[in-house]
Amino acid sequence: MTDVNPDDPEKLFDGHRDHLPVETSGPSNGVSAALTMGELEARVRAGLHSGFGLFGHDGIICTADFKPVCGLIAPLRWMRRNDGSGYGMEVAFGTRDGVVARMVFDNSELDGRRVIARLADSGFSLLGAPTDFKQLLRAWPDLRVDLRADHAGWLETPSGEIYMRPDGTSFEEAPCAASQAILVSPRPAQKAGTLTGWQEAVAGSALGNELLMFGICATLSAPLLKLADLQTTMFHFYGQGPIGKSHLLAVAASTDRSPRLRQSWTVDTDRLEEQLAQSCDGMLDFDCLSENPSSQLLGRLTGLGDEAVSGGATWIWRGVRLSTGERPLANLLVRNRKIVPAAMMSRIIDITADIGPHGALQTLHGHDDGDAFLVAMRQAMRAHHGHLMPAFIDAINQDRSDIIGALPQQIATTIGSILDRAELPADVCTGSRREALRRFALVAIAGEMAIARGLLPWPGGSAIAAVSSVTGRWRFGQDTAAAPNDMLLRLRAFIDQNRHSLVWIDDASPTERADPGRGWQDDQFVYLTKDQLETILPLRDAIPGLVKQRIVVPGGERNSWTYRMGRQFEHRPRYYRFRKDLRVWKV
Repeated sequence: MTDVNPDDPEKLFDGHRDHLPVETSGPSNGVSAALTMGELEARVRAGLHSGFGLFGHDGIICTADFKPVCGLIAPLRWMRRNDGSGYGMEVAFGTRDGVVARMVFDNSELDGRRVIARLADSGFSLLGAPTDFKQLLRAWPDLRVDLRADHAGWLETPSGEIYMRPDGTSFEEAPCAASQAILVSPRPAQKAGTLTGWQEAVAGSALGNELLMFGICATLSAPLLKLADLQTTMFHFYGQGPIGKSHLLAVAASTDRSPRLRQSWTVDTDRLEEQLAQSCDGMLDFDCLSENPSSQLLGRLTGLGDEAVSGGATWIWRGVRLSTGERPLANLLVRNRKIVPAAMMSRIIDITADIGPHGALQTLHGHDDGDAFLVAMRQAMRAHHGHLMPAFIDAINQDRSDIIGALPQQIATTIGSILDRAELPADVCTGSRREALRRFALVAIAGEMAIARGLLPWPGGSAIAAVSSVTGRWRFGQDTAAAPNDMLLRLRAFIDQNRHSLVWIDDASPTERADPGRGWQDDQFVYLTKDQLETILPLRDAIPGLVKQRIVVPGGERNSWTYRMGRQFEHRPRYYRFRKDLRVWKV
């Protein structure tokens, strides 16, 4: 094993998690079905070619002159893209733990040592010369060539279009199509419990909680995006403090996988690319967007809103993204001097999450408080997850052609229904806003499809009702930058109403100056705390514009919009300083 070099710089598939077995089920055939050690040994005996043999009962492959080469390993198939590039191989091999694992690697990787290192890391035994091992694999006879899938989601095969799941299983209209494609970078299947258990314990608890229902329906809408000729959709749920935003993402994720597999916005670039590939035509969720994002993260934000992110094979990362944070995404981008084109805002949709008596929750289904409700749902999601999305994909695949034909009219009709239910103004249904409404409509349609097929245990019409209510909370350009007059009127009203409670600095007592929550004034300025300003307007988003209009006057400190009070204040606290001169308050 002295030739094994795990630090070889040769490039792998981006983020390929080859150390985990690839589990396959459903429509797969004998090539991709799970193998036992006995079946693997039989496949090896049948496939070994001239110059190699399987000797003894120890499962050791040797050369013709009895030199050990390696443990049990059998190439299963070659793969390549539709254009003939990207040749690779899938192999099955025995591990030191006595189980059969799988790996996919590029043909070009066999010229180096990286494949050997990856196999060794997965528990495979290499016992002889690497050159013998490479000859063993490359000369294996009678291997068929299948289609290489670099990403999950919809994929064209010679026998028709299929839907490739992130774990490598496939759903298809043509019965023979699924076995002809192999996913390069699969993740292990993530299922627990049963669909019935999830329906009763998770979906049942979500009923009546509109944001939880919306998250489930939004996840189901992901495989419909291509059928509706739509690209990326990103729903960003914002609100101050722990109001249940993360729980919303967990419930949505449980439809497809383990609710524990959620991502932070701080994920590195390579890992993000892997996740985008695995979630193409699916759902990817990001929790806890930073209040002060790095420039790299801001670039990712704008990139996720683009219609396409190209990989090495120039495919499209299409899917639904669910995100949470303290602030609307649009305001965060504006505050950091990022241009937010209208087309982008049709795909990045801000929704307030603080909607009910329990934050993001509206009903607790008999639990004493919100914490008890959340604990019960978390336990239910740990016990039951990963069933709804595969069942939904299988269902829509049976009627795929009919769905494609009906979607345009369904979307138009549903938009009209949403506008009526949400009581939105007529001018919302124009330009980029209409594109956003098409995405809301698709979420409602997905939910109603699942209800009609018995996959969601909700009354008919409840999905569109929940989506309509959430759409009514959609922040479509209602930020402070878009309504400066309204912002200034509210600010002036607050100062006028509280003018008598704003203490004159020169007349203040030491006790008054020690009060950190008190507002101040002098002949030229009014001084307000951050907490006071938060009750009036979105502070972080409004201040830069107010400074530009010379209404807010900072103290000259670098990277700060505040003013540090004079030495008559013991700790010299910082306040936001507003001019009293109404001539600069152009309303």
